[in-house]
Amino acid sequence: EPPASQTPLPPTMFPPRLAVHLPTTHTDTLAPATREGHPAHCMPLTPIKSLNPYQSVWTIEGRVIQKGNLNNYNTEKRTGQVFSFDIIDKSNSDIV
Repeated sequence: EPPASQTPLPPTMFPPRLAVHLPTTHTDTLAPATREGHPAHCMPLTPIKSLNPYQSVWTIEGRVIQKGNLNNYNTEKRTGQVFSFDIIDKSNSDIV
């Protein structure tokens, strides 16, 4: 399992907090992929304060300031783990 500082964050937001799905298997990648499969470092960054519910493709960069507990889930289709976290970008905009 990679260190927390290298774990890629998915580009999916579930208000009021971000939710992360951790797959049960891990695949190493050079950079987190966006929905189109392009590396995240090639995509322009969107400030957190500019996000809105009508945007479907965006990339943010930030620092995790608080992380919740890791919770397991089990449904008919899959099992996995999720956790929530608060993130802040370089302009001090946050998602909490």
